[in-house]
Amino acid sequence: MEKSRLIERWKATGPGLVMAAAAVGASHLVASTQAGALFGWQLLWLIVLVNVLKYPFFRFGVQYTLWHNKSLVEGYQDKGRGWLIAFTALNLIAAVVNTAGVLLLTASLLQYFIPGNLSLTLLCLLLLAVCLLILLAGHYRVLDGLSRALMLVLTICTLIAVAIAWQNGPMAPADYVSPSPWQLSALAFIVATMGWMPVPIELSAISSMWLRSKQKLTRVSLPDGLFDFNLGYAVAVVLAVVFVALGALLQHGTEQEIAMAGAAFAQQLVAMYSATIGEWARLFIAFIAFMCMFGTTLAVLDGYARTLDESFHLLLGRGKERRNRTLTAWIIAQAVTGMAVILFFQSALSPMLTFAMTLAFLTTPFFAWLNFSLVRGKGISAGMTVWAWVGMVYLTAFSLVFLVWYLFT
Repeated sequence: MEKSRLIERWKATGPGLVMAAAAVGASHLVASTQAGALFGWQLLWLIVLVNVLKYPFFRFGVQYTLWHNKSLVEGYQDKGRGWLIAFTALNLIAAVVNTAGVLLLTASLLQYFIPGNLSLTLLCLLLLAVCLLILLAGHYRVLDGLSRALMLVLTICTLIAVAIAWQNGPMAPADYVSPSPWQLSALAFIVATMGWMPVPIELSAISSMWLRSKQKLTRVSLPDGLFDFNLGYAVAVVLAVVFVALGALLQHGTEQEIAMAGAAFAQQLVAMYSATIGEWARLFIAFIAFMCMFGTTLAVLDGYARTLDESFHLLLGRGKERRNRTLTAWIIAQAVTGMAVILFFQSALSPMLTFAMTLAFLTTPFFAWLNFSLVRGKGISAGMTVWAWVGMVYLTAFSLVFLVWYLFT
């Protein structure tokens, strides 16, 4: 490929890497690592499988946007007002809970770098202020550039970390017998993990909005858009596998009880890593984890605000109007409500996050079908169509199994 073509393709990257930055948060740092810590390598194939089966439905969002020069949110409106209302209602719940969750987790990791004994609430406020300054200063342009840098540093650091852990060998004794994840008591954990792997599927609409914003900065062809998406998706899948490896190598089979709350688990992982490799690694792994969550926090604040802004513009009949002040208002409103959840419901945040992750999985067939229906029979290959149907059957069947288990146990 010519040098000029490579430069052009790199300029077109952005939305896929921003989505990867959003993915490498609670789903990777917490859920993937917990899967390795609890069950060793047993859930690795399932985590890879759910990433593979969700792939077409994220890809369809990119194709639809570049084919029709419309966001997925506009596509939902074209299908019918009821579809857009359902999407918006689910998006509102996810925006508030996810903002609070990722912000609290990021603040808990920031405690490793901040001297003194600042409260988590104060650190959340400081982080929120920094994120708002970054996003309001440049909106998508800043997020685009920052996500590229974050993903590069994060990927390199994480691969170094797992290489060191692999060289040292697993912590589990040679005769350790791993608990089985293939029992009903583990079903809720598996479903929550799959719900946010690599990200909740409603983020396909957010990625579509980022792609529309990217188009305002530079021309994005279909091949370049798909290259960016595939690159970001591949990075997210590889990092999911790497975090499973970290949990399996560093925590699986140790005597320490594994914390299930996100913030407590992230700090426990840092402590376990330093005890295994050496005290020098404490700040190293804490930096990796913090970078994960800071990128996720930025992406969540910007992404959900964009889709909510778009949704309400369409629902209120304002057509394709775009006003920076309405997006700014949504970002600020989302930040304020997320902070309110932390202030008043901090003790209940862990079950709220589990609820959000479970809801994300149960609504996956809905969003998957919605995205599929927008492109079905309109230019996608036969192989991709079969892939999508396999994914639909698997995701729907697993959701029904969980609902039956939940309702009758």
